[in-house]
Amino acid sequence: MRREAVFEPSVLSNKRWLNVLKWLLIIGILGFFIAFLSEVDWVFVCKQLQILHWKFLIIILISGLAYFTASIAWHFSFVNTRYSPGFLKLFYFRQVGESLGIITPASILAGDSLKLWMLEKTKIPGKEALTSIIFSRIMLILSMLFLVSIFLTYYLIINNLEIGLIPSIGVFLLVGFLFFTFLLNKDLWLFKIFYFINRKWKNKYTSKILRQSYELNSRISEFFYANPIKVGFIFLLSLLHWIIGSLEFYYILTILDLNTTLLQSLNIEIGVTTLKSLGAFIPGQIGVEEYANNVMLNAVGYKIAGLWVVVSIIRRTRQLFWIGLGGIGFLVFKKIYK
Repeated sequence: MRREAVFEPSVLSNKRWLNVLKWLLIIGILGFFIAFLSEVDWVFVCKQLQILHWKFLIIILISGLAYFTASIAWHFSFVNTRYSPGFLKLFYFRQVGESLGIITPASILAGDSLKLWMLEKTKIPGKEALTSIIFSRIMLILSMLFLVSIFLTYYLIINNLEIGLIPSIGVFLLVGFLFFTFLLNKDLWLFKIFYFINRKWKNKYTSKILRQSYELNSRISEFFYANPIKVGFIFLLSLLHWIIGSLEFYYILTILDLNTTLLQSLNIEIGVTTLKSLGAFIPGQIGVEEYANNVMLNAVGYKIAGLWVVVSIIRRTRQLFWIGLGGIGFLVFKKIYK
């Protein structure tokens, strides 16, 4: 009892400081965002948005196709695909989960937890569901790292082997290697880390996490080595998800009468996604995504004042459409599975 009395205030104090830090970061980002907006040519923005009209439906279709490709990859990420509820249901569950992930500070943790809950509600075994969610997420991250490494190498070559990019490539390759080692390796390094923690600070919580980490790590590793062709197919589908997603940038820039290429669009998509991940704890990545759009559009040569605002408004509207659909989907799901 005495231990709890001493420990609780400390925990509460830490939470308060974390909340203060979080809000300071959010305020700082919003400040930069407001500064950006003050430099915008709003006449240009309004003129460009008038071009859109029905073409917004094509943007919805492009993003929907990218999401559906990720849902197919998720389907094949089940150890036994007979447990999968099918492409359409997974697309539905994914949109609900991703919508929650966008609007909460917990980001993908909240979104993937909701997906797990929905799968379990539909009588899918928890172990199968969790393995599929984590494995599909791993493949999406590894495929993104693969694309980042390729594009950094490409820019290294066209910039006459500038030494400054070599450390960047090394960092991304290292992250990919660590992902592979700790989650997919036969030696179960993720489990070994929790085993070490449990030996040092053994209690009922670490013991429970130890059991879960062993089961999860072993299932993912076994799946990876037992199904190399299937894993390769999932990886290709994950790559296709990012490539189709980049078509959104390509189409938006095209309808704004800007000359662009698929390579430039893919580069923008990868850069924006990478920068957004740094601000994943900020609900909706408000300000972060807009800043990322500005940085990447400038990086590929589109230094037009206000262009990033037009692109951001179009992409935010598309995002709100899918979030709204996800919210409706969640309410319907709750009504069906009380």
